[in-house]
Amino acid sequence: MRFGLRAKETLVVTLLTFLVVATTTLIHLSQLTRVVVQEALRQSELIAEQIHTQSLRSLSRTHARTPQEVLKRDPDLKSLIDASVRHSPYLMYALVANQKGMTILHSEKEKEGSGALERPSLRELLALNPVRRFYGLYQKGKLYEVSLPVSLNGKPFGSIRFGIGASLLRRELNAALKQSITLAGLALPLAWLVAMGLANRMLAELRAASLVDELTGLYNRRGFLFLAQQQLKIANRMKRGLLLLFADLDDLKRINDTLGHHEGDLALVETANMLKETFRQADIIARVGGDEFVIITIEARKDSSEILTSRLRANLEARNATGPRPYKLSISVGVARYDAEHPCSIGELLARADALMYEQKQGKQRS
Repeated sequence: MRFGLRAKETLVVTLLTFLVVATTTLIHLSQLTRVVVQEALRQSELIAEQIHTQSLRSLSRTHARTPQEVLKRDPDLKSLIDASVRHSPYLMYALVANQKGMTILHSEKEKEGSGALERPSLRELLALNPVRRFYGLYQKGKLYEVSLPVSLNGKPFGSIRFGIGASLLRRELNAALKQSITLAGLALPLAWLVAMGLANRMLAELRAASLVDELTGLYNRRGFLFLAQQQLKIANRMKRGLLLLFADLDDLKRINDTLGHHEGDLALVETANMLKETFRQADIIARVGGDEFVIITIEARKDSSEILTSRLRANLEARNATGPRPYKLSISVGVARYDAEHPCSIGELLARADALMYEQKQGKQRS
């Protein structure tokens, strides 16, 4: 009898342990698979937006009769697509196709393993239940595809397609599977908390590798540096100037200290929205620090700097004139010009604009 009781206890403990491990693993992996797939989609949409913007620029500056001619002949667009695939941790290839599905422009080289025949939609994978989503990622030889519509000259033209390899997504999940198994023996509530913590940590790591600032929706420092390098190459090839504006939101620390960090975040978001209104959609706008913003724009005229700073001041005054607010938005700005005849690095351009911005801020404090 004593032996039988111990055997039952052992069986119950074994079953409970298995239940905890299985449940925790399912919770953990369902969170992680969704996070990884969503981040892959998000980065694809961001890259597609840049390719589309460059296509519009190419169409406006060339005399080609059809979009097909522009896409085939433009070296800047080709280099942008190649660089996107080379730097992305998920992309196997990128291509632009017309409405009939015929490929017009393709990334220079597909990464190894992208020759799989079956190419289901990554959005379909996201819609599956956690078990099927996890199983779908672990099917060997699978290549998922994201297709985003594109219009040129105001008319539907075709699509931008990205191939995302399951093997590249699985790397993120293999480590997570090992972490889930180590949760054996923990009580279920604790296992839930640990699984959520691991999923949140993975999300933080993916966001750190992203190109977008989560608070404002602008590019972050990483996104800015990646896209700014492409703009310098284009400016050098076209022998055109660029303007870099370094903007700093004044008195953010005072707003945080007196009104709270929530109000400080609202001030940052309002500043970001004002910058979006001030500059063109094709310009690169980024939040590169706590209260620091950077904008890169192609210099269309010799007095572009004065026009842009005047427009920024006018929009700032209009913002301050609307609605009750316990403070006034104030921005210090420094502008540096990039000359293709005398090239310099992004770091040097940032340093010049930062120094000019600091001079303006010091002048405000003295007055």
